[in-house]
Amino acid sequence: AEVPLLDLPTDKPRPAVQTHNGASEFFVLDAGLSARVHALARAHDVTPFMVLLSAYYLLLHRYSGQDHVVVGSPVTGRTRQDFASVYGYFVNPLPLHADLTGDPTVAALLEQVRQTVLGGLDNQEYPF
Repeated sequence: AEVPLLDLPTDKPRPAVQTHNGASEFFVLDAGLSARVHALARAHDVTPFMVLLSAYYLLLHRYSGQDHVVVGSPVTGRTRQDFASVYGYFVNPLPLHADLTGDPTVAALLEQVRQTVLGGLDNQEYPF
């Protein structure tokens, strides 16, 4: 299905020539926040990754105003034991879609993200 590009506001005008320059930001969650993320994950039978992905979806939804958000997540691509000792780049980007129409509850969003991530992992061998 066709999903529109995420239209995020920018803090400055885009350059005339696209450069693909970027940066990384490193941070560590403090122990208290990390414990709360893990507790929320346990309470809803999801992983901490799914909790953080849900929060990221909500942030992108708020910034863009769009109800449909797709986030790419890398997966190992080594789903068969035959590939366990093979050298090479097997990583595949996995597009993960969230539908935030109607402002779902936290529980509903976590369940949706759980199903999306598990379904994506089940079908990760299809190249993107």
